[in-house]
Amino acid sequence: MRALVALIIALGLAGTAVAAGPRIVGIGEQKDGENAKAHVGDTVVVTLGANRSTGSWKVAAVNRTVLRFDSSGYVPAKHPPLATGARGTAVLVFKVVARGKATLKLNYVSATRKVSKTFSVVIDVVAPGA
Repeated sequence: MRALVALIIALGLAGTAVAAGPRIVGIGEQKDGENAKAHVGDTVVVTLGANRSTGSWKVAAVNRTVLRFDSSGYVPAKHPPLATGARGTAVLVFKVVARGKATLKLNYVSATRKVSKTFSVVIDVVAPGA
Protein backbone atom coordinates (compact mmCIF):
# COMPACT_ATOMS: atom_id res chain seq x y z
CA MET A 1 0.00 0.00 0.00
CA ARG A 2 2.85 2.39 0.71
CA ALA A 3 4.02 1.81 -2.83
CA LEU A 4 0.58 2.85 -4.15
CA VAL A 5 0.60 6.04 -2.08
CA ALA A 6 4.16 6.82 -3.20
CA LEU A 7 3.15 6.25 -6.83
CA ILE A 8 0.19 8.62 -6.54
CA ILE A 9 2.39 11.30 -4.95
CA ALA A 10 5.09 10.82 -7.61
CA LEU A 11 2.51 11.06 -10.38
CA GLY A 12 1.12 14.22 -8.82
CA LEU A 13 4.54 15.82 -8.61
CA ALA A 14 5.38 14.75 -12.16
CA GLY A 15 2.10 16.26 -13.37
CA THR A 16 2.97 19.63 -11.85
CA ALA A 17 6.49 19.71 -13.31
CA VAL A 18 5.29 20.22 -16.89
CA ALA A 19 2.36 22.59 -17.29
CA ALA A 20 1.42 21.38 -20.79
CA GLY A 21 1.90 17.66 -20.07
CA PRO A 22 -0.45 15.07 -18.60
CA ARG A 23 -1.98 15.92 -15.24
CA ILE A 24 -3.40 14.11 -12.25
CA VAL A 25 -7.13 14.81 -11.89
CA GLY A 26 -8.21 14.04 -8.33
CA ILE A 27 -11.85 13.17 -7.70
CA GLY A 28 -13.26 12.58 -4.22
CA GLU A 29 -16.63 11.83 -2.67
CA GLN A 30 -17.71 15.49 -2.91
CA LYS A 31 -17.81 15.15 -6.73
CA ASP A 32 -20.58 12.52 -6.63
CA GLY A 33 -23.14 13.40 -9.32
CA GLU A 34 -21.02 16.21 -10.75
CA ASN A 35 -18.79 16.82 -13.78
CA ALA A 36 -15.00 17.01 -14.00
CA LYS A 37 -12.74 18.09 -16.87
CA ALA A 38 -9.71 16.18 -18.11
CA HIS A 39 -7.41 16.05 -21.14
CA VAL A 40 -6.20 13.09 -23.19
CA GLY A 41 -3.19 11.59 -21.41
CA ASP A 42 -4.32 12.70 -17.94
CA THR A 43 -4.61 10.26 -15.06
CA VAL A 44 -7.87 10.33 -13.10
CA VAL A 45 -7.51 9.23 -9.47
CA VAL A 46 -10.78 8.56 -7.61
CA THR A 47 -10.55 8.31 -3.82
CA LEU A 48 -13.57 7.13 -1.83
CA GLY A 49 -14.13 6.05 1.75
CA ALA A 50 -14.09 2.28 2.16
CA ASN A 51 -13.85 -0.45 4.75
CA ARG A 52 -12.12 -3.66 3.67
CA SER A 53 -14.18 -5.70 6.12
CA THR A 54 -17.52 -4.57 4.62
CA GLY A 55 -16.88 -4.34 0.87
CA SER A 56 -15.07 -2.63 -1.97
CA TRP A 57 -15.67 -0.19 -4.83
CA LYS A 58 -16.20 -1.78 -8.26
CA VAL A 59 -16.58 -0.20 -11.70
CA ALA A 60 -20.24 -0.57 -12.70
CA ALA A 61 -20.08 1.40 -15.97
CA VAL A 62 -17.64 3.54 -17.94
CA ASN A 63 -17.12 4.56 -21.57
CA ARG A 64 -13.92 2.56 -22.18
CA THR A 65 -13.19 4.38 -25.43
CA VAL A 66 -12.59 7.55 -23.36
CA LEU A 67 -11.54 6.32 -19.91
CA ARG A 68 -9.53 3.12 -19.26
CA PHE A 69 -9.34 1.49 -15.82
CA ASP A 70 -5.70 1.19 -14.81
CA SER A 71 -5.41 0.02 -11.20
CA SER A 72 -6.89 0.13 -7.71
CA GLY A 73 -5.71 -0.08 -4.14
CA TYR A 74 -6.67 0.52 -0.55
CA VAL A 75 -5.05 2.82 2.00
CA PRO A 76 -5.94 1.78 5.56
CA ALA A 77 -6.90 4.31 8.21
CA LYS A 78 -4.00 5.80 10.17
CA HIS A 79 -5.69 5.92 13.59
CA PRO A 80 -5.90 3.34 14.97
CA PRO A 81 -3.49 1.69 12.56
CA LEU A 82 -4.98 -1.24 10.68
CA ALA A 83 -7.85 -1.63 13.16
CA THR A 84 -10.46 -4.15 12.03
CA GLY A 85 -13.51 -2.30 10.77
CA ALA A 86 -11.69 1.04 10.50
CA ARG A 87 -12.57 3.22 7.53
CA GLY A 88 -9.82 3.63 4.96
CA THR A 89 -9.63 4.96 1.43
CA ALA A 90 -10.16 3.11 -1.82
CA VAL A 91 -8.06 4.45 -4.71
CA LEU A 92 -9.12 3.77 -8.31
CA VAL A 93 -6.87 4.96 -11.14
CA PHE A 94 -8.01 5.57 -14.72
CA LYS A 95 -6.18 6.78 -17.84
CA VAL A 96 -7.83 9.26 -20.22
CA VAL A 97 -7.33 7.77 -23.70
CA ALA A 98 -9.58 9.83 -26.01
CA ARG A 99 -11.67 13.00 -26.23
CA GLY A 100 -15.35 12.74 -25.43
CA LYS A 101 -17.53 12.18 -22.41
CA ALA A 102 -17.42 9.27 -19.97
CA THR A 103 -19.89 8.67 -17.17
CA LEU A 104 -18.03 6.72 -14.51
CA LYS A 105 -20.32 4.72 -12.22
CA LEU A 106 -18.95 2.87 -9.20
CA ASN A 107 -20.76 0.52 -6.81
CA TYR A 108 -19.73 -0.31 -3.25
CA VAL A 109 -20.24 -4.06 -3.19
CA SER A 110 -20.29 -6.25 -0.09
CA ALA A 111 -18.89 -9.78 0.16
CA THR A 112 -22.43 -11.03 -0.54
CA ARG A 113 -22.44 -8.91 -3.73
CA LYS A 114 -25.06 -6.51 -2.44
CA VAL A 115 -24.67 -2.90 -3.60
CA SER A 116 -24.85 -0.60 -0.57
CA LYS A 117 -23.57 2.70 -2.09
CA THR A 118 -23.10 4.21 -5.52
CA PHE A 119 -20.90 6.97 -6.92
CA SER A 120 -20.95 8.62 -10.32
CA VAL A 121 -19.11 11.41 -12.07
CA VAL A 122 -19.10 12.61 -15.68
CA ILE A 123 -15.61 13.13 -17.10
CA ASP A 124 -15.59 15.67 -19.94
CA VAL A 125 -12.39 15.20 -21.94
CA VAL A 126 -11.65 18.52 -23.61
CA ALA A 127 -8.78 20.11 -25.51
CA PRO A 128 -6.04 21.63 -23.30
CA GLY A 129 -6.91 25.21 -22.39
CA ALA A 130 -10.66 24.66 -22.76
